[in-house]
Amino acid sequence: MAPKSYAFSRDTLASMRLYFQHWMWRYQTGYLLHPTILIRKEGLKVADVACGTGMWLIELARTLPANAQLDGFDISAEQFPPKEWTPSNIALQTLDCLAPLPDHLVGKYDIVHVGMVVMLIRNEDPTALIKNLIAMLKPEGYLQWDEVDCGSFHPIPTNPSMPHPFYDKLLIAHGVWLSKRGITFQWVGDINTLLAAQSLDVLSHQRLPISDALKKPWTDMQLMATNDINESYVIPTLAKDASPNAEEFREMFTGMAEECKQGMSITMDMIVVVGKKKL
Repeated sequence: MAPKSYAFSRDTLASMRLYFQHWMWRYQTGYLLHPTILIRKEGLKVADVACGTGMWLIELARTLPANAQLDGFDISAEQFPPKEWTPSNIALQTLDCLAPLPDHLVGKYDIVHVGMVVMLIRNEDPTALIKNLIAMLKPEGYLQWDEVDCGSFHPIPTNPSMPHPFYDKLLIAHGVWLSKRGITFQWVGDINTLLAAQSLDVLSHQRLPISDALKKPWTDMQLMATNDINESYVIPTLAKDASPNAEEFREMFTGMAEECKQGMSITMDMIVVVGKKKL
């Protein structure tokens, strides 16, 4: 069996988690498009890569002229809403963002947005993705990259002396499992440098810790994500004699969820990078 490239399921709960994450991201940042991005009033073309449910574009459509062309791309259409329920200027379609870019998308967009692709990158090398994103831009077009820095993943108990052994064990177990598959996260903190190396002018690089107001909902969302990774990605691949085994992974998750009920938040940093393609 070929290795699964996406770490999550695409069922109703998974879509709910993406909606939840989207709205919390906007609550924390206060914007959909970063303020450094200048918006043309006529003929604007925007792409959202790895668009998931399409909600980023659906919200953005309310803020732009009706003649803006908004295109969403994802490797799977399973979480797209019906076309009849989306604004008429939005088109959602499938695309493998790591494969060679189709010619008709080269140099097409004024703005390209990408987000939450951290689990797609292997061996610390997002070069193929970055080249595709930049290739989609018109000269002087903007790239906005919203990403979670999973390398900054850490617990914050309301009581600093509160132990969290189940969290600690699951973090180590997931880290070992992911690293064996080439999934590590050091590159996320260097997105600005990686974009600059591809001749993009970096206009902004923000690192935003999860605010106190979001610690509870973000933790709930992260529990949903962790359970999904366990059940959809990790456990189905375990050998019969694996250690930890399936039961132990589930016990670690259940214990971590209980630690959260007792006053522990699971947090990480948000990363937002904006770049502009040279003329």
